[in-house]
Amino acid sequence: RVLRPGGQIRLTGPRKGTNIDAVLGSIQSSLEAKNLLEPYQKDFTRVVQINKLRLAPRFFELSTDKAVGLLSQCGFGNVLHNGREIYNGESMFLAAAKA
Repeated sequence: RVLRPGGQIRLTGPRKGTNIDAVLGSIQSSLEAKNLLEPYQKDFTRVVQINKLRLAPRFFELSTDKAVGLLSQCGFGNVLHNGREIYNGESMFLAAAKA
């Protein structure tokens, strides 16, 4: 599908250098504060395993600057937002408009 000029794309996800332990620790603390860790321990353990074994090795592939460059190459040179306010500051959030 092709976006019209001015159309926006938003990209979120881990960035190069993401500290998965900080992300998972924040999630665990939140679950503990709400007394939800014990009833969901099995699920949380699975989330930890998936993230550490499958996803974490890929966290070192794409820096925020590289993602901005790729967006620009694809015609999204007008970056509207470039932040790290999600996942405890460990992920990128980019919004860009098509030229």
